[in-house]
Amino acid sequence: MDTVLIADRDLGLVFWLGGELNKLGYLALPALNESQAVAMARQYPPDVVVFNPSFPNVADLLESLRHAGKSLRVLALPLDPEERMEKLRDLRTALDQAPELDAFLGQHARSVILGAA
Repeated sequence: MDTVLIADRDLGLVFWLGGELNKLGYLALPALNESQAVAMARQYPPDVVVFNPSFPNVADLLESLRHAGKSLRVLALPLDPEERMEKLRDLRTALDQAPELDAFLGQHARSVILGAA
């Protein structure tokens, strides 16, 4: 089962996306701020991270992921409200067609290999 860390200040988005991912068999980890995201990432190293790049301490989150020493996919949600809504609509469509989620992540998420320090 893939683990997906969802880090965003938007409570509705975090819980909607988490619920949709749970229905598809993913373990969704909600985080509403950087400290929650770092704590979740340390306790449950994710395979996929969906995050808000406007968090002031995104570097801390990425550093904690680096120490997990695994490969993962990272999807930064756009800051522009219109682009953000378009990305979420695309994600919603991918979730409705469960096999398409991997294709969506393959197209929109970056694969990153993070080695231990």
